Amino acid sequence: MVNAIYLTSRIYPMNNGGTLHDYGNCTFLSGLLRLTVFSCLDPSADRAAAQARFRDEPFASEFCTRPDRAHSMEYVRARLRLIEPVDTDLYRRIEQLAERERTGIVFFTLKMSLYAEKLKAAHPALHLICISHNSEYVNIRDDLKKYDTSRGTGRLRHFSKMLRARFFEAQEKKALSESDFVFSISENDSRRLSSHYGIPAARFVTCKPMIRFHSPRGDADSRTYRHSLLIVGNMNWYPTAAGAVRFAKEIFPALLAEDPQLRLYIVGANPAPEVQALAGGGADSPVIVTGFVQDVDEYYEKCDIAVVPVLTGTGAKIKVLEALGKHIPAVLTAYAAEDYPGSETCAHVAPAFADLLPQTLSLMREEAERIRTERAEEQYYREYMSDSASVRACIRRITEAADE
Repeated sequence: MVNAIYLTSRIYPMNNGGTLHDYGNCTFLSGLLRLTVFSCLDPSADRAAAQARFRDEPFASEFCTRPDRAHSMEYVRARLRLIEPVDTDLYRRIEQLAERERTGIVFFTLKMSLYAEKLKAAHPALHLICISHNSEYVNIRDDLKKYDTSRGTGRLRHFSKMLRARFFEAQEKKALSESDFVFSISENDSRRLSSHYGIPAARFVTCKPMIRFHSPRGDADSRTYRHSLLIVGNMNWYPTAAGAVRFAKEIFPALLAEDPQLRLYIVGANPAPEVQALAGGGADSPVIVTGFVQDVDEYYEKCDIAVVPVLTGTGAKIKVLEALGKHIPAVLTAYAAEDYPGSETCAHVAPAFADLLPQTLSLMREEAERIRTERAEEQYYREYMSDSASVRACIRRITEAADE
């Protein structure tokens, strides 16, 4: 098998969509390549715990604790571009492995692009593959335009963020342009990035999120109606926060009128002020905003229906895949579902935001429909996770060229 390196700014702890995406990639790629993962750790993270977590994985892993502060110009320039500065010790270990194992492929996430650039300069024969979790330039622009405006961010902070966004967009273009291939999480992102940066479409490979979620739900969970709805996600990220707020204000009151016992659980770290305000009724509020929870499975198990009400943001909306993988009856906006072809055969997909109301009501009222939906999701998820043919074909193309 060909030796490969995977560079990511963080894979531990696996508590967000980016780290889960990387983990799914590494698990799948390790079946095609001899893979070693290098990752940074936050200063507060326990390196021993990280190493223990990945000890039995099909890929090797090495970690480096990033400095909590530094004052070199190189560090400052990297942080202005929202990417990782090169840690001398980590880079030395990466290069030593590349030389010792005659590495042929280096995968890297955008934040690790300086490492990839340095490796390519030292070893021109390396194949670079950029892992694109989403169209970052779109997310950053929307954050500036929508979130800063709605939250009244001060002018100086807003200007600072605009400056960093420009630096980051230039870095994104450079990283994608200099890669042999870009593994994009969705076809929509591939088209968006190719058009925006003028990069040939043939260089993009759809790398769907191969994340193996495990369902905590038993056979009785869809039969027992518990008067509970669930929205999960990073509640400080504008697409998730905005969708949760809009659902709570526009759709939930009508559902509550149908079922006065109904409760809406909004689960996710760092809830934005507008999300926190939804639970204004205190302990008696029908909307419960939990903030960070140690184990989200508790809520997937106790709730009747998962709702994914997002209408913006890039990437493949991993919360859709999580709901399907947890086998909880799910209601999705058409925007959330668009990167999961055929998902309308299992989940309930709302063509317009207002259609979330009848779609959710049908699952609340009908036990048989909840059971059918859950079983259909289980089948869909099994087939979805069976392979990532486009990635397999790309790796085969690279390795066959290396053998010639």
